[in-house]
Amino acid sequence: CNHFFGSYCISYGMSLLPPDRTPREGMMHLISAFQGFQMVGALTQLGIPDLLGGQPSTAAKVAESIQANPDACFRLMRACAAVGVLQVDSATVGAEDPVAGIVFSLTPAGELLRAGTPGSLSSFVSMFTMPGHYLPYGLLPKAVKTGKCTTHEALGSDVWSYYKKQRKEGLQFSEAMKEVTNLASSAITSSDYDWSGVHTVVDVGGSQGALLVLVLQKLPGAKGILFDLPETVAVAPPYLASCGVAERVECVGGDFFQAVPRGDCYLLKFIIHDWGDEQCKRILTSIREAMDPSGRVLVIEDVLDNANPTGPLPLRDITMLVMNEGGRERTLPEFEKLFQQAGLKLSGVTRLRGELCIMEARKAGP
Repeated sequence: CNHFFGSYCISYGMSLLPPDRTPREGMMHLISAFQGFQMVGALTQLGIPDLLGGQPSTAAKVAESIQANPDACFRLMRACAAVGVLQVDSATVGAEDPVAGIVFSLTPAGELLRAGTPGSLSSFVSMFTMPGHYLPYGLLPKAVKTGKCTTHEALGSDVWSYYKKQRKEGLQFSEAMKEVTNLASSAITSSDYDWSGVHTVVDVGGSQGALLVLVLQKLPGAKGILFDLPETVAVAPPYLASCGVAERVECVGGDFFQAVPRGDCYLLKFIIHDWGDEQCKRILTSIREAMDPSGRVLVIEDVLDNANPTGPLPLRDITMLVMNEGGRERTLPEFEKLFQQAGLKLSGVTRLRGELCIMEARKAGP
């Protein structure tokens, strides 16, 4: 995959079609991709990669550990070997009873499915193969016709309300976003962006504060404000304390459509793409009204390039179409237009990895 969000698409250069196959073979590969995706999701949700981590095993032993049907477990593991997530110990393939005799282990790709390991994609895979993400995609033709998301019809509510009711899926979503944050945050704080003059950092919609922690570690003289929904920031202090920044961070609950705390540097990481233009204008306007005269807002998002639509970002834009009413990935001119509508001006772009950018905006002149 061509950058870290490629966890949910197998990218072959500019196309999902393997270049070494005929058009018909390539199209059949693409059509059947959902099968491999669901198999890998099932493997992950059942915890099989964690069982195989450092300890190759047979399907019979795995089935006993997860209380599954041994034959069905063997068939799933064999199929996952076919797509390159597991591998078979060649010395065991002649076993009289393959369920109890053939030994499976993780491939390097399969290692990424183990929970809690560096660079893990476990929560990502689980999230995208659970009903909350998978079912709305079944109504994609309707979304294209109407231009509206399909979550209400597919899930019975908007996706955020659905996650509140389906706690297990909501947890997987939160863990997946944490994986994204860890990868993105390291790219942000290791970039050559100029943080000079920053005194009060406000992480808007910052969840538990993972990005804010890294920024404050980079800026030892600054203080932070973690701003999110009241129930979200209420559980953040233990994490902030474990990172050694609790005394420098004020946790504030509220609604970013209405008002945000005062500061001189605002972080908006993967927030804008969740919303339509009018909602984005309200968020950015709230920030402009609160920020110091010399303040800045850093919008951290992937930026689309219509002239070169490669990689997973155009695909993720379709996820936004079916999942979030008004949500979309945007081009740089589209971000500039949002800033202008909110009384802001794009003052700089720092490119990170892949399509990920820091877009700095400041108050527009009179």
